[in-house]
Amino acid sequence: MRDRIATPSETGTSDLTPRTLRKAAGYAWQLLLVAAAAGVAIFALTRLGLVVLPVLVALFVTAVLDSPAGWLRRRGLPSWAATVLTLIGALALSGGVGALILPSVIEQFGSLDFNVQQGLERVERYLASVLPVTQAALRSALGDALNTLQAQLRELTGGFFGIAQIVLELLIGAVIALFAVFFFLKDGRGFFAGFCGLFPERRQGDVREIGHRCWQVLQRYIQGLAFVALADSVLVAVALLMIGVPLVLPLAVITFFAAFVPYVGAVTAGLLAALVALVSGGLVDALLIVGAIVLIQQIEGNLLYPLIVGRRVRLHPLATLLAVTAGGVLAGLLGAVLAVPLTAVVVTVVNYLRSHDREPEGDGASARTRPSRQVRSDEPALMSQRSERPTVPSD
Repeated sequence: MRDRIATPSETGTSDLTPRTLRKAAGYAWQLLLVAAAAGVAIFALTRLGLVVLPVLVALFVTAVLDSPAGWLRRRGLPSWAATVLTLIGALALSGGVGALILPSVIEQFGSLDFNVQQGLERVERYLASVLPVTQAALRSALGDALNTLQAQLRELTGGFFGIAQIVLELLIGAVIALFAVFFFLKDGRGFFAGFCGLFPERRQGDVREIGHRCWQVLQRYIQGLAFVALADSVLVAVALLMIGVPLVLPLAVITFFAAFVPYVGAVTAGLLAALVALVSGGLVDALLIVGAIVLIQQIEGNLLYPLIVGRRVRLHPLATLLAVTAGGVLAGLLGAVLAVPLTAVVVTVVNYLRSHDREPEGDGASARTRPSRQVRSDEPALMSQRSERPTVPSD
């Protein structure tokens, strides 16, 4: 009788495939599946941008308005009344501030454009003096770049009808965002409770805790970033006044809005201020403005941001820059603004899951079966209601 060849398990030896290779193959398949799912999700979100982006904007606006709405609810007002008063107050405040500064800003923007053009011409002359290139060649290259950019913009907008479509989409998005903010403030607890109810009961505690942490991170980031942007604009305005640079108000407004795009926005606003200073006061004023912008950025990154936003929300500068770039590529300027808070939320979820996986088996089991945490009256609207499983009436 022929001798049967013994299998590796019968001989006591391990599988012929190295264990490291098998683990690497398993991780590779998981990574490919995750990448495929992320690609499908990104494709779907980009195709539904008219719905997704207004909802994301509404979520961030809700993170800002949730505190005053909660304060009104704790004073005894019903949810709908607190929501209406909060929205009216926010619209009145933003409208009043806009009415105060917008006419002056619009009036001075023409001068700002003229000063920026003059500043670019001075930069052209300086580069022509230090580089083996004539000023005419530099101006031609700059003109070609601007013409290419304008052609691409016309191609994207599709002429008059494309611009009309963009305006219509902006109006529709604004209406969707306004309605979403109203219902997030009014019925956010119910929304989150229903979302938690989609998960098994033993996982609902973890889902509630993750949601609570993400909402805290989002609130702290948006509110802190708004305060930091206001501080940046005030400090830039003070620096411009001290150095004697004109057009202080429009440059301060540009700095405020640019601060919502980390790194890229600050650099852009600083370059505009330096060009205006170059025209109005010469090279020394421009260098002073550049030094002031660098000092303000150091104060923001090392003092204001850690104190107001906190280290819990901080991301590595490289991660922040990559997130801003990816968001800008996928969804333009709005994507660049929303990329960093979304990344902070994702990092919060990942950190919670990692810490949960590292718990001992006993602790993990108790965490999965632990009772729901008590709901505080001052908790955020989207996170503060326990998710109860719906009862099915008997026949």
